[in-house]
Amino acid sequence: MPDNILSQEEIDALLSKSKKITPEDLRKRKARIYDFRNPERFPKEGLRRIRAMHESLARNLALSITGYTRSVLDVSISSIDQLTYQEFLLSMPMLTCFNVVECPPVKGKLVVEINPSILLVIIDRLMGGSSVPVSQPNRELTEIEWVVAQRVVDKILSELKSVWGPIVDFHPKVIERESNPYFAQVLAPNELVLLVCFDMRMGDAHGILSICYPINFLEPLVPALLKRQQGRVSKPELKRKWQMNLLLVPSVIRGVLDKVKLEIKDILTIKEGDVILLDKKAEPMVDLYLGEKKISRAYWQNESGRKVLRL
Repeated sequence: MPDNILSQEEIDALLSKSKKITPEDLRKRKARIYDFRNPERFPKEGLRRIRAMHESLARNLALSITGYTRSVLDVSISSIDQLTYQEFLLSMPMLTCFNVVECPPVKGKLVVEINPSILLVIIDRLMGGSSVPVSQPNRELTEIEWVVAQRVVDKILSELKSVWGPIVDFHPKVIERESNPYFAQVLAPNELVLLVCFDMRMGDAHGILSICYPINFLEPLVPALLKRQQGRVSKPELKRKWQMNLLLVPSVIRGVLDKVKLEIKDILTIKEGDVILLDKKAEPMVDLYLGEKKISRAYWQNESGRKVLRL
């Protein structure tokens, strides 16, 4: 018998020394439900960071598209889930704005999808209409609508690049767009994805914006995500950094002789050489203002042929 194989006596001896687990021990242990068919491959710490980033994305999108359409748009995260790509497709409407996006230098593709129920309202607003829900949201976009929709998608990708900037500098671009999600070749049906859904509301209209990240796309970024989370500075350190940055902000200090009230008719007739009578007595001192706040007084002097204020 080879030396690296235990004999039956040695096996029995090891089993006799091991602690026996009783049914009572099993009842004391807490079981955790785990779906082996759909395993969770993305760490919870990374998910918390992803949520924080996309909450920032929701705020930025609301401001950006509100300014672009001149109509108030509310954006908020509705869910973040890990599921298969097939389950993601099943959740999509049959006709939608489905964009396949590459993000070099990161390998892989992600999906940005906007429901027509909100996208058509945004397009209508950009073309001079009102933010009223459309009567036929479940239809294909026309060629003109696709052009306008692409501008909206470009704004979404610009904000997406911005929130991912501290983690990775990628350059998102649309490489394929479809009305029917099943026509786009992105992933195998059983591939795992991380789906971030946003609720978008403009007036009485609302719809869903979905960003679908393949897990294979995110896995190389996990170390940077966790490092970024661990490297966050504490509040006192952040306060000191803000104070140091404020010290570098340029400010304008004004020397004010006096303030005087004039009527409009007098202002319209002022010309060069006119004398304006001030309420203050003649003195060599002026008030110093930072913005609208008086901070000190100074002497008005001539030095090297220039007017100066000496504190």
